[in-house]
Amino acid sequence: MATFNYSGRNRRGEAVSGRIEAASADAVASQLFNSGVTPIDILPASAQTDVFSGLRAWQARLAEPKIRLIDLIFFSRQMYTLLKAGVPLMQALHGLRDTTQNLSMVRITGSLAPSLDAGLELTGALRSHPQVFNQLFVSMVQVGENTGGRAEAFLQVALYLERERDTVE
Repeated sequence: MATFNYSGRNRRGEAVSGRIEAASADAVASQLFNSGVTPIDILPASAQTDVFSGLRAWQARLAEPKIRLIDLIFFSRQMYTLLKAGVPLMQALHGLRDTTQNLSMVRITGSLAPSLDAGLELTGALRSHPQVFNQLFVSMVQVGENTGGRAEAFLQVALYLERERDTVE
């Protein structure tokens, strides 16, 4: 058995991390899902674990730029355009991740695809980032998923966020 380091989100959306011994990364993912944790990263633990790696990751997150309202507007508009054009959801997320300028938004967008691969719906993946996607954002996307109008839901989110930006400015 090998040892794996993982990070993920519990049912309440809180960040969790730890170590698990398992035969493979897939086995770790299964164990985490069964315990109510949605994995974000599963990496093999090296023989000499750097005790400062967690501190460095934490410091890197502090140095990341904040996600602004305009970043969410662009994300929503681009998702609307890509989904309306018939681009599959996973391909749209990968494309957005590769073209986004804000490093925090790149990290968040990049973490959505693995969550979807793991079996979560888009709203579940969005819900795992409550500091970025508020309840209204997630609920509007969920209505779109349930009614078959996911693209239109992103358009409505973008319009709402634009009105919010105009009100604040």
